[in-house]
Amino acid sequence: KLIYERPDFPPEGYIDKPITEEGLILNIRKILEVGHEKDAKVDKS
Repeated sequence: KLIYERPDFPPEGYIDKPITEEGLILNIRKILEVGHEKDAKVDKS
């Protein structure tokens, strides 16, 4: 063992839950919609 060795932690926001294909697609659509809303706000200014 090394002095600086430490346990690995999952990245922030990582969720270890079962996910369905429909749930994944729904989440991706929500993310893309938010991105388009931000782009629309920037274009109007």
